Amino acid sequence: MPLPDGTRYEIVATNEVGVDVNIADVGSGFIALFPLIVPLAFYPEGSSIFIEHPEMHLHPRLQYELSKFLLEMSEKRRYQIFLETHSEHILFGFLNAVARKELKNFNLTIYAARKIDGVSNFEKLNVFEDGSVEGGLQEFLEPDLDELADWLKTWTE
Repeated sequence: MPLPDGTRYEIVATNEVGVDVNIADVGSGFIALFPLIVPLAFYPEGSSIFIEHPEMHLHPRLQYELSKFLLEMSEKRRYQIFLETHSEHILFGFLNAVARKELKNFNLTIYAARKIDGVSNFEKLNVFEDGSVEGGLQEFLEPDLDELADWLKTWTE
């Protein structure tokens, strides 16, 4: 990308095996992370940060890794993070951190939104010390299980 004086610059990151990669050459998911992770370095310690759907354009593995990153940032900078997500990968990243004792269950609050008779209802879910959730996470896993069941039916027909 040229600067006003005509010189060019690149934003380069080094991957896990030590190879420099031009950010312009990576996928849209990786690029979508920049507006999310860069500001986290500049918010004052102790800030409350609101993040909406960080899973957009991210591979499921990267969604899971993002939960680890957000947890690390919240610990290092004492951030309180409010996260709206439809990603079971991000949610399980946090629940697994509770199970690994990296996050206290009382420091993770989960609300499930359900529409009942056209009205949105929010229910606080109880997270246990082992990372499980009282009543389970049915609405997260049900679509995956339904799709798997449909796929398996094609093999028996």
